[in-house]
Amino acid sequence: MKSEYEKHMFWDDNSICSNIYHEIYHIRNDVNSETDWDSKLQNLNSIRYFDTPPDNLMNYLRALHIEEYNSSHSSGTSLDEYIKYTELMVATTLPPEYYLNDINAYTNEIETVKNVTDSYSIEREYGLWLHQQKYKIAIEEYK
Repeated sequence: MKSEYEKHMFWDDNSICSNIYHEIYHIRNDVNSETDWDSKLQNLNSIRYFDTPPDNLMNYLRALHIEEYNSSHSSGTSLDEYIKYTELMVATTLPPEYYLNDINAYTNEIETVKNVTDSYSIEREYGLWLHQQKYKIAIEEYK
């Protein structure tokens, strides 16, 4: 899997600007922006799994993990099972407002900044979906 640096070094200028817009949105709009979120992390009572993503996002995850899967998977495990255990499994949660901040930032970014690469577009669509999944679990589990 590519590092954060490797992913970002191939973004075009519009995608970089979109990402900066996303971060500025956080600065200006986040609820409880001064919170030390790391200190709020809680273990779940049991491991949970996110809903299966829509086909376009599942295809994104397959493309993202195929190289890693081919070099390290155990025999008998399908790529989709590998993705389930690397991307769709969750054992910890943060407070719901943490995820809501990102849902709001992604939603605003997607609605506002349209001219990005296809690869960045799907990456931020996945980010929105992922934080929506985490938010649902946080609502149920965070104490």
